[in-house]
Amino acid sequence: SQSSDNGLNVNCQERKFTNISDLQPKPTSPKKLYLTGNYLQTVYKNDLLEYSSLDLLHLGNNRIAVIQEGAFTNLTSLRRLYLNGNYLEVL
Repeated sequence: SQSSDNGLNVNCQERKFTNISDLQPKPTSPKKLYLTGNYLQTVYKNDLLEYSSLDLLHLGNNRIAVIQEGAFTNLTSLRRLYLNGNYLEVL
């Protein structure tokens, strides 16, 4: 984690996470969350409930094939979402 004038940036790239819920301790009010290059396969509806402050979410280069309906519903501040390099067929 790194705090800046623009808010908290959380860098969890290439940490072998298989679920977003594995992120412990959960950062408080992050602005940017980088989860690139992990082993995520599914983004569950409840994974991002506590991350409503996110401006940027980078999920690129994982193994995501499924994003449950409503997974991004509470991300009302989100401006940038990266899903490149995954196995998505339907969004």
